[in-house]
Parts: sequence; C-alpha cells; structure tokens
Amino acid sequence: MGDNGVVALFLAAWPSSALAATLVPEPLGATGAPGAEQPSPPGPPEPPGRSQGQRPADAPTGDEAGPLADLRPVPVADRHATLLYLGPSPLEPVLTVLDALETSPGVDGPGSGATGAVVAVVGAETVALGAGALVVPVAGLDPLAAALCRLVDAAGLSVTPDGPPAGGFVGHVTVARPRRAATRRRRAAALRAASGLAVPGAGARWRVAEVVLAASEPVPDGAGRLPGGRYGIVRRVALG
Repeated sequence: MGDNGVVALFLAAWPSSALAATLVPEPLGATGAPGAEQPSPPGPPEPPGRSQGQRPADAPTGDEAGPLADLRPVPVADRHATLLYLGPSPLEPVLTVLDALETSPGVDGPGSGATGAVVAVVGAETVALGAGALVVPVAGLDPLAAALCRLVDAAGLSVTPDGPPAGGFVGHVTVARPRRAATRRRRAAALRAASGLAVPGAGARWRVAEVVLAASEPVPDGAGRLPGGRYGIVRRVALG
C-alpha cells in the first residue's frame, strides 16, 4: 500500500484465459524468447553480472531478427480491457463506487449504473496505440466504460478514460509492448511492423460477467492475483 493508502488503480474487464491466449498474432508470438508468454515483471530481466542494456554475444538484435523482435508479448494472465484508469487513488472512495455499482439497475437505467448484459467483440487486426502499445480492438465496451465514468465522477474522483489523451475511451486489449532496451526508432518500427496483423481470435465474443478493480503498483495488502499475473485483484463486481 502506498502512502496514505494511495495505489495505482484501474477498472477492467478480463477475458477468459482461453480467449486471451488467442489474441496475439502468430508472427508476433513466434518472436518471443522461450517463456515469453510467462509472467514477468515490467521490463526485461537482467541476469546477475550483466549491466542493463547489454545483450549476450549470440543474441539477435532488432535489426538482425526483424522489428517484431523488439516487441514483448504481454503475458496471457495480464491481457485485459481497461475500462477506466484511476491512477494513484485512495482505495476507500473507489470501493464506495463499487458498492454503488453492485446496486445499479443497468447500463442505461436510472442511476447511471453498469449492470446488465455486456458483450465484447474481438477485432480483426492489431493496432498501434500511441508510442508504447500494440493492441487488439474490442467493440461493445463503450456503454460500460461510460457508466463507470459517471459513477466515479459522481463520487468526486478523477476520471481518465483509457485511450489517447485527445481521444477518450478506446476499447482494446494490449497484447505487446516495445522492449525497454530498444531505441525509440526501433520501437516505432516494431509497432509499425506489427500493426495490421491478423488476430487469431478475431470475431470472438465474450460476455463481460464482472468488473474488476485492479492495482498495478503498489499492490494493496490482501489483494489477490490471477494465476501468473502481476496485477493485484482488489475486488470483483458481478454484472447482472
């Protein structure tokens, strides 16, 4: 728990692990090192005795292995659709918002709640979102994200829709990020090369059964974790 109970929080919808595993295009998955789909802390691990940024003598560079080698697939357990990013926030007021969410009558009903059937649909191709993420678009989450915005805004908390700064909400699941060791030029080249790749799970539909309050850093005491995941799962609220 951070100072004064402040942690970096976000509200998200998590697909099943089976569906999440279908979101990385085959060319991208093939570029990862063995175990690339296993959870790891942010950034590439550093073996003992090697300074940050150094590579083994036989390791291919981005130029040798192609631009996709400069992307790191997000572990399956961490693939989620952020509905609302709250950033560093006190935990208790957000839990109060979730209390209201549990008793809300529906996405479009009185009280601007967010319960009811929400069906997400996986997009057909990968897209670069900003300078740091390769994503798979997800349709159908906009009403739920908007309802959560209203609830959080009514509680007097800051609201940050998940999307480009000038854009607003963009439904998506992040499936890869540029490796930290790559230069800015190589990161941009990697995202360009990976954009427009066919998504194996394109067109798949998933019923969003719950909204998850999750924490990135620090993870609050008592928060659970998805098997193999790095995020703390603070609370789940079932949708009707």
